Amino acid sequence: QFTTGPWLFKAEGIIRDGREAERYSALTLGFERTTYQIFGTSADLGLVAEYLYDDRGVQALTPFQDDVFLGVRVALNDVKGSDVLAGLILDLNDGSGVYKVESSRRVGNSWTLALEARGFWGTEKGHFLHDFQRDDYVSLGVTRWF
Repeated sequence: QFTTGPWLFKAEGIIRDGREAERYSALTLGFERTTYQIFGTSADLGLVAEYLYDDRGVQALTPFQDDVFLGVRVALNDVKGSDVLAGLILDLNDGSGVYKVESSRRVGNSWTLALEARGFWGTEKGHFLHDFQRDDYVSLGVTRWF
């Protein structure tokens, strides 16, 4: 990870070679560009882009072998710690994808309210994500800290 001014560059990779598994490599490269105090407020807006690669292609044990994540992060920088991350993972080969939204905010001194939503599209029969086609969800959670 490398940070310079409003830019955050990140990279993560693996090369695995095991006795029973064939050698493969995977890589995630990305950046986040944050604009501070948007519209004269204390809020920050971050634009996130990442490329996900696995050289096993369709044989990978993950659906994200040649995909792009595009997202937006908003941090209100308020006392309550309010933030939102929303984004899409797009498959560059077939156009399928996943959307996600995560948000949280403290309520009082002991509570946190969190919202998460996730959904899938383009999950035709035979696609890695096909078994998840009906697993879209929205979750609202309340946590008490003591």
